[in-house]
Amino acid sequence: MERRTRSGWGRSWAAGFLSVLAAAVLWSGCAREESGAVVAVVGGKAITAQEVRDLIARRLEKEREAGPADRVTEHLQTLVDAELLLLEAGEERIGDSPFYLRRMGRLRRDKLVGALEARRLPLTVGDDEVAQYIERKGYARAIRTADIMVPDRETAERVHRLIEEGADFADVARRWSINRETAAQGGDMGRFATRYQMVPALGDELFTLPVGSVSKPVPVGGYHAIFKVLAESFFEPTPQQRQLVAQELGRSKRQAARDSLVAVLGQEYGLERDQDGLAKFVETLASGAESPPDRVLHRYDGGEITAADVVQAARGIREDILAGVDDAGKLAAVVERWVVPDVLLIEAAVREGIEEEEEVSRWLAEMRRQTLITGLRGKILQQRAKVTDEDVREYFEANRGDFLHPEQIEVEEILVESESEAAELRRRIEAGADFGALAGSRSLRPPEIRDESGRFHVHRYESPRFGGLVEAVVDAEAGELTGPVEVEEGFTLFRILSRERRQETWEEARARATSKLRRQRQRQAFNEYMQELRERYDSQVEIRRDALEAAFGADPQSG
Repeated sequence: MERRTRSGWGRSWAAGFLSVLAAAVLWSGCAREESGAVVAVVGGKAITAQEVRDLIARRLEKEREAGPADRVTEHLQTLVDAELLLLEAGEERIGDSPFYLRRMGRLRRDKLVGALEARRLPLTVGDDEVAQYIERKGYARAIRTADIMVPDRETAERVHRLIEEGADFADVARRWSINRETAAQGGDMGRFATRYQMVPALGDELFTLPVGSVSKPVPVGGYHAIFKVLAESFFEPTPQQRQLVAQELGRSKRQAARDSLVAVLGQEYGLERDQDGLAKFVETLASGAESPPDRVLHRYDGGEITAADVVQAARGIREDILAGVDDAGKLAAVVERWVVPDVLLIEAAVREGIEEEEEVSRWLAEMRRQTLITGLRGKILQQRAKVTDEDVREYFEANRGDFLHPEQIEVEEILVESESEAAELRRRIEAGADFGALAGSRSLRPPEIRDESGRFHVHRYESPRFGGLVEAVVDAEAGELTGPVEVEEGFTLFRILSRERRQETWEEARARATSKLRRQRQRQAFNEYMQELRERYDSQVEIRRDALEAAFGADPQSG
């Protein structure tokens, strides 16, 4: 007879853990014979040996460096706890919450649209296409430019007209430009720049111009500027640059193909605007009132696009897509740019049966489970793990040793070009020469970093800045003259004067203390909540020990 336990998972199992199993045993032939065996039932949901085995395998892969994670009881408890959380999520109606509906809507959209695009837009980018794109966009070109920078758009347009009417660009630059670094040279910036070195908007404008051409006024850093292309040169892009260009071209081709597919689907599904609904939505925007969420803005064969869809899309976009919308035509353009593509692509995916395919269906089911658990956890922590400013201050005062600045090391150093020069300086210091005086007269370390005696502070995180010095300082003994040591800038001779970790002030530590205390409270609150769930649902948890023994080759009660 198969042995089963009920209500004893948290008590009678407390002293009985399975033996540690190696990864090879997990995948042995005898274990696979029992892979479909049910080893636990939680609220009517069966947990199989294979599910335990899969979880162990994932943990082993993830935690390989930290040591094996192969205790069967611990992993079975994880699966049981997940089912308990799902039961409670149902009781708390998490599936009806705005968090769940928004997140699952986004996940479903991304999965279905991604799957459809992978099938309907299988684009490739060839080497010839990349070469043509590089030439067309100027990615193998460097240009030397001159600029005329002025305070505002009006002045820029005036200056631009002068140049169009025949005024010499250099003369205009000397007279009008507020860029004092280039004005005296007639605007000449004195160097070549590639498209990679320019912000995209400026690159788009300048790299379409031939030598001798003048740009339209361009906004630059709060000002406006006009540029002239003075000269050009060409170079061979690196493999990394070619790869980046290929990715950019691929995105461009995919977007064009996506736009074309959406247009075809719009015709196929009879997409049309609801002019009355659009006009009424614009009225509510103008009045500041809230539009009824079910107000129809567009219709298509089998569905509608409503005000709620637009509001939902607006929440996921950084820019205010409804700003400046003051007529039905502008609103329709917003809907057709930001909402229609996803709606039609999802509709196409559903009609093609993608949502019912095994891999997609299984993925969506797992996302629903995870989102329900995440939503429940968030709700519980919001209720039980509150942290006040007073709590944080008390935590900071009780744990001041945890809030220290990174170690600060004070050094005195002489940096020179050659090892022989450093060795000669060391001999002089050992013979009694003043270190600070030599540092002041001989060190190549910039004065903005050190004082006149060669003293400054370094931290471990500054390693990239000092090119090898930090590593040498960390390993050196305090007070001892060290060097010559080769670093990126040359050869260094140094002595550590002090090491210290300064206490953070309350203001400096506030954010980190809040985060640490909140995480601590959350762990404690969630552990307590899980214990409550285990006790509350104890009668709905059934562990099948015989099935576990058969699947894993050990007696769960053996010590």
